[in-house]
Amino acid sequence: MLLFADTEFADFESLDPLSVALVSEDGSHEFYAEIFDCETPPSDFVRQIVLPLMQGGEHRLLYSEASERLARWIAALPHHPTIIVDYPGDWIILNEMLTSAGMQSKPAALMLFPAFELAGRERLGAERAAIELAAEKMPALMEEHFLLDPRRHHALVDARATAHGWRRALQGLISD
Repeated sequence: MLLFADTEFADFESLDPLSVALVSEDGSHEFYAEIFDCETPPSDFVRQIVLPLMQGGEHRLLYSEASERLARWIAALPHHPTIIVDYPGDWIILNEMLTSAGMQSKPAALMLFPAFELAGRERLGAERAAIELAAEKMPALMEEHFLLDPRRHHALVDARATAHGWRRALQGLISD
């Protein structure tokens, strides 16, 4: 099972998370949380672009609550997942959250753009070749999703766009 992840964070130095989202390959499983006890002051970009997109409500959690919910959500999935990220900081944030929640058996992780192994290569097998081929086509295909939902830099929207790009890239590989 592939999960496409995205995070938003206060700045590139601290990677102090503000939101985290994961979407399954088929879109049937989604996780989204906003972390309101971030201690790092947000950058100007985050203050102007990211923060206005935050949803609040039931998604607004303490870091510890978001980490625990994330670990429980992953553990409840029907198959052990591989997490796909498009920025190394996303995996750093997710790994730290899962570690803080005490998760022992963490998912494998791959980074797209370019397809670069971060961890767990031995668990991927044949999936890896398909991921690398699809990654080349995905950026343009992700733009289709942003035409439907233009809230770029909202973690859940970005994760959905990546999952959409993946599905469309695979359709292209199958029909080519």
